[in-house]
Amino acid sequence: MSNRRRNNFGKWINFKLHKMDKTKAWLEKKSKLSAGSIIRYIKGSTPGIDAYFAVCDVIAKECEVEIHEVVNETLEYMPYLVTYQMEPKICPACGQGLQFQKNPLPSRQ
Repeated sequence: MSNRRRNNFGKWINFKLHKMDKTKAWLEKKSKLSAGSIIRYIKGSTPGIDAYFAVCDVIAKECEVEIHEVVNETLEYMPYLVTYQMEPKICPACGQGLQFQKNPLPSRQ
């Protein structure tokens, strides 16, 4: 399965930036991620957990919502992000409960 089909974090980033009338440069500065990282995510690369939460945190603050709301929204675009169950299902960034969907992972052969 290709990264484009498997991971749409970049589509979500583009959607949110457009909706907020912000640029990739703004996200790069606020999240302290490199321009290359943002571009790779937009092209379909899977972010590391630190980068993922950095982006979610910036978006949550700008939209004035709790980070767990942003995390739940991204899961609609990235069904394969959650590769393990968190016990209990708590967001490591804010301590709020998350509503992870159980999705089967593709086998790596």
